[in-house]
Amino acid sequence: MTNINIGNKIRELRKKKGITQEGLASVLSVSPQAVSKWESGLTYPDMEMIPIIAGYFEVSMDILFNYDVREMKAKIKKIIDDAWKYFFDDTQEYIEIIKSATQEYPGNEELLAALLDAYEYALRDRDDTSHLDEMIELSEKIIAESTDFVRVCNVKDIEAAAYLKKVITKKQRVYSIHFPVNIIYAIGLMHSVCRERISKTGRFGHAVIILRDSIKLVWRKAILGSLWISILMSSYAITPPTNTFLKL
Repeated sequence: MTNINIGNKIRELRKKKGITQEGLASVLSVSPQAVSKWESGLTYPDMEMIPIIAGYFEVSMDILFNYDVREMKAKIKKIIDDAWKYFFDDTQEYIEIIKSATQEYPGNEELLAALLDAYEYALRDRDDTSHLDEMIELSEKIIAESTDFVRVCNVKDIEAAAYLKKVITKKQRVYSIHFPVNIIYAIGLMHSVCRERISKTGRFGHAVIILRDSIKLVWRKAILGSLWISILMSSYAITPPTNTFLKL
């Protein structure tokens, strides 16, 4: 977690105001020992005390917590940029760096999206299926919380790919049972992508968007049709009718 420097900030503001620890303690109706512990980082003020302290020093709570959004964004961008050199040749190292950063900045959308991109690349480039469940979990979190509709659309594509890949990750007949459920959900995600893009883009480009997503969906459906036939044949030792593929 990011270090909380509220104690340092209280000491800085107190000295700038020209009062002692005893004087601040008197104003806040706490003991001088409490103020000393705050400033030394041994303890933190109670939550209900935070706005009182901020009000006394006439600063925002962000300043009191020494919290700078722009600085945080710059640090996160640097982490991702520095890790990028590993993305293609050592994807696992990239993943470890980003995962480590999420410990310091939990829930940060940029880091979660970067991690999801790495999982998707590992899946596509190396057929690494070890992160499928985490891909789905990350996707659902980003979709639920992000206000960037372009990112949401891309993440829905990745989530659909993860659901579809789960069908063939293991040579188990049980996947033939879950196959239709994953297919329905994945196609639903693709339909949602098309609908969301149409609703949030101008009329110019509608045809291109619809054409692209339609081609992607038809291509996936064709591939999945072949997979479905293979699963049925291997699981039940049957020969499908010649028109089975066409009906999918």
